Amino acid sequence: MEKKTKIATDLTWYIDHKELLNINNIEKQLSMPQGTLRKFVDGKRGLAEQWHSDLIRLAKKMKK
Repeated sequence: MEKKTKIATDLTWYIDHKELLNINNIEKQLSMPQGTLRKFVDGKRGLAEQWHSDLIRLAKKMKK
């Protein structure tokens, strides 16, 4: 049986709004390797846990 991981709502926000976001700029701002967030929002791969807190914090800031 495959174990499913729950993705935080603030991380799915990036997927839901990918057309409106400058993904490259977000990656640079967080010193994230280029393509990491892009591949996540495009559904090509998961996202390492090390980025979750930074992305959640940034999403909450952008939602205000």
